[in-house]
Amino acid sequence: MHHKGIPLLVLLEYFICVQGVPDLRTLPVSRCDGRSCNPSVGNLATGRTVSTLSSCGQNGTELYCSYPDPGLSACQRPKCGKCNAQHPGHAHRAAHMTDDFFSNPGTWWQSAAGVNREELRLDLETEFYLTHVIVLFRSPRPAAMTLERSQDYGRSWRPYKHFAVNCSETFGIPDDVSHAGSLCTSRYSHVLPCTKGEVGDPDRSVGYPVAPSLVWG
Repeated sequence: MHHKGIPLLVLLEYFICVQGVPDLRTLPVSRCDGRSCNPSVGNLATGRTVSTLSSCGQNGTELYCSYPDPGLSACQRPKCGKCNAQHPGHAHRAAHMTDDFFSNPGTWWQSAAGVNREELRLDLETEFYLTHVIVLFRSPRPAAMTLERSQDYGRSWRPYKHFAVNCSETFGIPDDVSHAGSLCTSRYSHVLPCTKGEVGDPDRSVGYPVAPSLVWG
């Protein structure tokens, strides 16, 4: 699938890495003792390394096109430019997915031209509970993609969520729109908007353990 560009946002519920059994007598008093306490949230992706199969302009200057406006009813004329991974002013590297989105709203990752399959891998380094996984596209969203997780540092992978226009045709499983709890959804695979469309799992109301890597493909 051809990804035009993906600024990435992952919200963290709370950290859950425990080594051994702690001595309760030596633990400091928690600020949550005797009262309601909500863990802090943040963008887990910021500053972390994302690996990809390609980047725009990695073998020299090439042309790319993207949509400047969301186009909620139809995609308007795309805006085209040149990219070159060796020149900072024209590069759209994988690192641009995990820089600070609010400080750098104009940066994004762009795949190489003509790519039919792409894979993004984010190393979380340790185990977390996630409440939201959101991928923001600069292009129309793909007709199908899979989000997988690994708990053994990339040696094996398990599906976290499938996304497809037609779940039964693409993945052979029902759509969670009609079958609650299904591992596939069509909610985020519509071609519109033409840019800034989200793909993710923002409706999960309970934290879900993910560690220590995520992969999109």
